[in-house]
Amino acid sequence: WLSDLQIWGETISFFLRKGGRVIVIDSHPMSVGLDDTALMDDGRICIAFKYGNHGAELEENEYSYCGDRKMENTKSYQWSHSMADILMGLIKAGLRLDALYEDPEGFYPSASCMEKGRDGLYRLPE
Repeated sequence: WLSDLQIWGETISFFLRKGGRVIVIDSHPMSVGLDDTALMDDGRICIAFKYGNHGAELEENEYSYCGDRKMENTKSYQWSHSMADILMGLIKAGLRLDALYEDPEGFYPSASCMEKGRDGLYRLPE
């Protein structure tokens, strides 16, 4: 995905009309720390991976995260970023942050213990 968030922010700033808005909707960066054993027997959540950017990580997936389409190229490199990395990439590019909202729900299950609600969003069990 994105290795340099400052270049990402500068690219957005370059193409954005004066007075324009950028709306970023993404999973919380902490959700990448969850794995299939995220929920422990006592109800605590186990974070299995490091938070933030620790360099490129090779991922091999037979299927796309966008659906059940089988991919020809199964290898990709991904970078995890902290919330500060993401926001500072935009701020350093001269963009202004007007609001920040976080929700406990996600649009995909980042751990197998997450449950899909009636609204189609995924949550950790109560």
